[in-house]
Amino acid sequence: MTQHEIDKLNKRFGAKVRIGFRLDSCGFPVAALVCKYGSAEISLYGAQVMTYRPVGHGPVLFLSKKSEFAEGKPIRGGIPICWPWFGKSKTDSSLPSHGFARTSLWQVVSSSYSDEVVELTLGLVDTPESKAIFPYAFAAQLRITVSQSLKLQLTTRNAGIAPMSLTEAFHPYFRVMRATNIAIQDLDGAKVDDRVTGEQSIQQGEVRITGETDRIYFPKQAHAAIADASLNRTIDIVFNGTKSLVVWNPWIEKSQQMPDFGDDEYTQMVCVEPANTDLTPLTLKPGDRHTLEMTIQAKLN
Repeated sequence: MTQHEIDKLNKRFGAKVRIGFRLDSCGFPVAALVCKYGSAEISLYGAQVMTYRPVGHGPVLFLSKKSEFAEGKPIRGGIPICWPWFGKSKTDSSLPSHGFARTSLWQVVSSSYSDEVVELTLGLVDTPESKAIFPYAFAAQLRITVSQSLKLQLTTRNAGIAPMSLTEAFHPYFRVMRATNIAIQDLDGAKVDDRVTGEQSIQQGEVRITGETDRIYFPKQAHAAIADASLNRTIDIVFNGTKSLVVWNPWIEKSQQMPDFGDDEYTQMVCVEPANTDLTPLTLKPGDRHTLEMTIQAKLN
């Protein structure tokens, strides 16, 4: 994207103080949203929220210092959009993990603002290139709302004439003081599918990070919370459009195998992800829509 195109975005969708567009140091277009309660930065590359900071708080999201910020590469951290598949593609394992939405340039659809609420909607539609790996006509939109919380709504519409199957997720990287000192609450009694051990169980009490973690939870309520005593902060996560949450931390060995992630950065983050995984895939009939929602709110204890 050129500076001329950025200027056009600012003229059409920008608003003094509240909404602004710029090119980052790597040439990706970025939108900054600001209201009286907080601010967020969103890369149009991947429709990815990179930062979120409520007034009176430190950063809520983790962004790796080793993220490559290169075309064709995902941004490591923030809130990636996993779509139209979560994890490995079930039809072709050579395709990029977590789909192509997070490495696609999304278009600005609309914006709105007031002192208390700022919104930006981004869109992605099918192309000949997308149909080569995902043979469906689609229209996806992500609405990002910054107010007293951060709310994301990802709506997928089947624009074709055949049923469309997909999996999806919000993949937020939450910043914590130390992963081993946090407690993930409100998952007590949830069914658990552990992708590291292959075991299935029922969660007993709070979730603690003590090693490599990759689990799908089916909580009794659409809510979870990350209690971080070291930061004197709790992050509430409310979701809709799925019945499952993924909790992920790569731990030591996997961190060392990831070129865009610092060897010790696993200590600074945890992912708690509303997801429709391969255990709960979606099928949309022609014309049908589905919306995945997530609201994040940080509170001082």
